[in-house]
Amino acid sequence: MCAKRIRKGAKVAQINLEEAKEKIIKIKTLEGIAQSTLNQYNLVFNDLIAFFEKDTRVDDITLNDARDFINWLLHEKSDTSSKFKQVAKKGMKPSM
Repeated sequence: MCAKRIRKGAKVAQINLEEAKEKIIKIKTLEGIAQSTLNQYNLVFNDLIAFFEKDTRVDDITLNDARDFINWLLHEKSDTSSKFKQVAKKGMKPSM
């Protein structure tokens, strides 16, 4: 049986952020993307899920929601990876 092709601009079944993460990571793994790039995808989706909820549908995210997410990344998100919690800074690092 032949897989149904999705035409450009066609609506895809509505999925939540957790399902989107799983599907995109799986697709990118099959495409042979480098492990470091897959780790970056994983980090981005973890941030999206932390900001929104994992049950938030992808199509429910508006432009203003995306702007709020970027603002959160730049100014409010704590760097919890710091070994010294008292010096953890808020916002994104200037370069990754």
